[in-house]
Parts: sequence; C-alpha cells; structure tokens
Amino acid sequence: MIGLLAMAFWFFIYSFRLAYRLIRTYRQAVRVVDNFYSDHIAAYIRWLSIFTYWAVIYGVGCGLLTFLPERYIFLWTLSSIPFYIYLFCSYMNYLLFYEQIERILETEMNPTPSPNKTTEEATLPLCYVTIAKNLTGWIGSNGFTRPGFTIEELSEIVGTNRTYLANYIKTTYHVSFQEWVAGLRIEYAKQLLTEHPEKTVAEISETSGFLSLSYFTKIFTEKENCSPARWRKQKHEIADWKGEKLV
Repeated sequence: MIGLLAMAFWFFIYSFRLAYRLIRTYRQAVRVVDNFYSDHIAAYIRWLSIFTYWAVIYGVGCGLLTFLPERYIFLWTLSSIPFYIYLFCSYMNYLLFYEQIERILETEMNPTPSPNKTTEEATLPLCYVTIAKNLTGWIGSNGFTRPGFTIEELSEIVGTNRTYLANYIKTTYHVSFQEWVAGLRIEYAKQLLTEHPEKTVAEISETSGFLSLSYFTKIFTEKENCSPARWRKQKHEIADWKGEKLV
C-alpha cells in the first residue's frame, strides 16, 4: 500500500511538472506566431493548451482508478471517448494551417544567433524614421487588408528587415505584430461600416482582411464594447438625430 501511494505521489508530481513545461512552450509558440503572422493563426494551436490540461486531469483520474474496485474500470473507458473525440477534431482543425505554423515554429523557436546583434540593436533607432515613413505609405494604400501576409513580407515592402520592423512595432505600439495588424483592420472596418450600409458585416470582415468573421466580431466587440452591427446602427442613429449623412 505504501508503495502504491509513493508511486501515485510521484505520478502526480511528474504530471504537473510536464504540464507546466508544455503550457510554457505553448505560450511561447503563441507569442512567436502572433509576432510573425498578420492573421490569428495562433487560434489553431490553442487546442494544445486545452488538450494538455485535459490530459493531466484524465491521467490523474486514471491513476485514481487504480485504487478503485475492478467493477468501476468501465468508467475509464467511458471517459476516454470524449477525450479522443476532442483530440481528433482539434487535430483536424490544426491541419488547416499546419504548414504555416510549422514553418513559423521551426524558424522562430530556434533562431540563428547573429554575430552583429549588439551593433544592430545599437543602431536600430536610426531606422525608425525610414520605417515609419514607409509604413505610412503602406497603411495609406490599405496593404493590411491583404490576408495571410507575414512580418517578413512586410519588412521587404518597407525596405527593412524583420528584426528592425518587429522592434519598431513593439516599441511604438506595445503590441504584437498580429494585434497591430488587427487594429488597423478594425479601424478600416469601422470606416466601411459607416460609409457602406449596403454591405453586410461578413463582407466588411472579409474586405478588411479577416479570415474569420467570428474573430472579427470578437475583437471588434472587445474594442468597441458592442458588436459591429450594433456599432453601425448606433452611428446611423446618432447621424439621423443630428441630421447628418454618413454616406
């Protein structure tokens, strides 16, 4: 009995230690993806976090079953059904963006050290004026509405490299690359909602560069405290009350 308790204690400690390492790696991967891709690709690896927690709870539960009579073993079989269904569905979802995620993680999680990194960082502020000027032109042409572009592609457009551009965005806006692009798209969507009442919210979401209507609605609601449709309605009601025309 003492031996079983010792093994159970070791199992619990090892499970939570492993879960901590997995969650920490997952969060690092999300930051990497958000700083590389313009779209909300990180959502497609969120299942890894949920799966890890579920696996720990499921594993601990299975460990506890060893102390129960054999007649209750069927509980382990029944509990495994939703576990594997969730794993299968989540993995199928992940495969939609498998190539993008794998490419990002391979290049960003193990970056090649630069021998001149100290020099580059020391001269980085000198590039800000050029980056800001070129980004202004890119924003003015609504380049952010093109879905699927990466920070590498944008750095080539504005005539700099990925490190400089990433540091500029982080220093200037204090958000990740993905959050910065999403903010630009939200402001553009607000303009479309105001000027084009004939367009549906789904059409405006797509035109603004969002891959997902649900994600567009989510971050729009977080920013404006109401849905896109309600925001548009309120703007037109205010305009009608003032006797103004929005279009």
